[in-house]
Amino acid sequence: YAPVCHKRTVRSLEGDRWLVVDYLEAKEVHRYSLHWLLSDVPFMENKNSIHLNYGSRVYEVQTGMTEGDGKFSVVRADPNSTRGWRSRYYGHKEPALSLMLEATRCHACFWTFFGYEGDEVKAEGNTLWVNKAEIELDRS
Repeated sequence: YAPVCHKRTVRSLEGDRWLVVDYLEAKEVHRYSLHWLLSDVPFMENKNSIHLNYGSRVYEVQTGMTEGDGKFSVVRADPNSTRGWRSRYYGHKEPALSLMLEATRCHACFWTFFGYEGDEVKAEGNTLWVNKAEIELDRS
């Protein structure tokens, strides 16, 4: 495998919302996978996002890339793989939600927004707008 440089930035946003940005760079083409393992709750999948229904509140996890598109998928308890399962201790597995965004390229910048149903997230290049607040995705 060729070496990859990875930098993660976690930003706290207003109202207990979070933005995670992952920068990945290599000198050769590489298959990058952004993966989040989430609690097994009722959910609804949309384009590059998932809404998690915790009863009293619906949370949203939305992903994207600053350049190009990736392959987005959500898997729960896949009987033919380890995807969509969690193990809190050896020899035990229980269903979970596996959210993944994949891309094949030399470099990638993934972003993930953790917020609430009804939050508005728009992306254009290195700029995100979260509930109309502008956020520049820079490497600093």
